[in-house]
Amino acid sequence: VENTFSLTNYIGFLTMFILSSGIIFELPIVVYFLSKLGILTPQLMRDHRKHAVIIILFVSAVITPADIGTQILVFVPVYFLYEISIFISARVAKNREAELK
Repeated sequence: VENTFSLTNYIGFLTMFILSSGIIFELPIVVYFLSKLGILTPQLMRDHRKHAVIIILFVSAVITPADIGTQILVFVPVYFLYEISIFISARVAKNREAELK
């Protein structure tokens, strides 16, 4: 097997990895706005945590090379962001509830 690396392949991989990771790291902002609109609730996110783990694992497998190590390196921060998003959604719901009273 002969490895031939080119600058085009490297830049393409780097662009795809950075762009997809950047989009994924916008999760708390998206959750904030969806919670503000009343579409997403913290209870819904807690109930579907298992589904979110599977989806995060799938997405991290797609955006990383065929290596379990890099997949885990992407999975851990994204799952942490998911947990932070639950907290953000709970804060938004609490503030919305306080405004209604």
